[in-house]
Amino acid sequence: MSFCQRRRWFSRIWIVQEVALARDVIVFCGESTIPCYNVDTLSRLLRVLGWQPIVGLSAAKAFGRAIGDETIRISVIVDRLKVTVDRGSAAPHTQPEPSATRSISQSPHQETSAETNFYSSLQALLLDTRPYSATDSRDKIFGVLGIAQKALPPEMAMPLRPDYSLKSTAESVFTSIVTLLLEKLPRLSNLSHVEDKGSRRFAGLPSWVPDYTNTLTPVPLTSIRGETYAFNCCPDDYMPDAQHTIAGSSLRLNGALFDRVSEVGVPMWEIIKSSDISSCLKLCEGIKQPYLDTNQDAGEVLWRTMIANSHNSEPAGDTMSAVFSMWARNRLAAKLTPEIMVRDETGAITSNVRLNEALIRSQLSGLQALHNTSTGKLSLPAVDEVLASARQMHHFKLQDFVSQGNNVLDPNDPFPTAAEQLNRVERDAAAFHTALSPTIPFRRLYLTEKGYLGLGPQSMMVGDQVSMLQAARVPFVLRGNADGSFELMGETYVHGFMDGRMAEELKDKIDQVHIC
Repeated sequence: MSFCQRRRWFSRIWIVQEVALARDVIVFCGESTIPCYNVDTLSRLLRVLGWQPIVGLSAAKAFGRAIGDETIRISVIVDRLKVTVDRGSAAPHTQPEPSATRSISQSPHQETSAETNFYSSLQALLLDTRPYSATDSRDKIFGVLGIAQKALPPEMAMPLRPDYSLKSTAESVFTSIVTLLLEKLPRLSNLSHVEDKGSRRFAGLPSWVPDYTNTLTPVPLTSIRGETYAFNCCPDDYMPDAQHTIAGSSLRLNGALFDRVSEVGVPMWEIIKSSDISSCLKLCEGIKQPYLDTNQDAGEVLWRTMIANSHNSEPAGDTMSAVFSMWARNRLAAKLTPEIMVRDETGAITSNVRLNEALIRSQLSGLQALHNTSTGKLSLPAVDEVLASARQMHHFKLQDFVSQGNNVLDPNDPFPTAAEQLNRVERDAAAFHTALSPTIPFRRLYLTEKGYLGLGPQSMMVGDQVSMLQAARVPFVLRGNADGSFELMGETYVHGFMDGRMAEELKDKIDQVHIC
């Protein structure tokens, strides 16, 4: 297992090409050698068995990235490359003419060509290699061109070549590749790869161009589900002939304002680390009821939005409601159950051998108010259920406290710690933990002025607007500039509006949107 500790070699962008294109790879580590195939097998085994958190870095240090992630990604890249090569060899090919200023029209019924397959593969490759590092930022693009070359259709020239001249900057290279991908691929799909503003490193990049040097990014909403269940905010056959124009750092396209942000929650990652979901419950107070024609109460709207209504690449099933209730119940109880002995800032020690249930009940007054105002059953735990979990957790902590000073217990058969017993309780909420994993990083919940709940980029603020961009699969959060243009903050999930409803409401309000 010592080999599984994160090693810098696996995190370099050029290693991806060396491993992906090599016929046989032997890894040297000190005086030991191991076939790269064994490293790949071990990584896959750790993932399948769920052992990654055990041998990996803590979530606070690795930001949720599991051990073995880099080697697993290389395997995915190799598998996808093979599929693209096989598919491209039989598909038709067309060669478009380049243009300095591009006006692109996307037809919903355009036949998928070998060229489109190539650019789709290139876009996926750039996303898969985001976690890898490069000393020269331009190599985040140039470092994958050798792999992309293998997927190039016959007679098609490589559209981009490495250029290390002084006029070639990271900003210009990133902008060039994104311009190319927006031109060649439908549905504005590359806009979903733009990371949160707070984690961007190049201030001069257009807001619609991803900063490929950022190695920590969330899973795009366009990738959370499989193609069969993909989001379809603005169906391409509903509003055909979508056009966008790119000139330098300017992107002009068609779109419409849907709503404005009225309230933002705590970043999702902070909620998970602190087990404090009070900000989520506060947002529930402002959720529109009834919520469209969904027949969903505020609690259900909350949990479906937190996971982008997705689980295992499909729409989340109704059975997730009970799992979420247990997850929320455990979060509330864990936050409110005190340690047995607490030392304050003055050094004084307070004993909590007896659980103050009256205090906990008063701290749950907001939850009780939500139940009191709900017209039907609320998909949130009841106060008594949270109290029951708090009693259980308090009992675990008491047992742990007593066992620490008990010399009678057999050291070869120790009593389970409070943490171990809590982990067993969490098993009932495992499915919700899994569904949360791709939606947590760099995102936060928010409410709109009309009372709709969404999940958007962490840097979004009150006053930002939620907009539909014509032909895009997901909505986006935009921030207005003084000159009437907009800054792209990132993609967003708006509950109830991801499958054509937004396009239906906005079809007569389409106008040009200028993003820079």
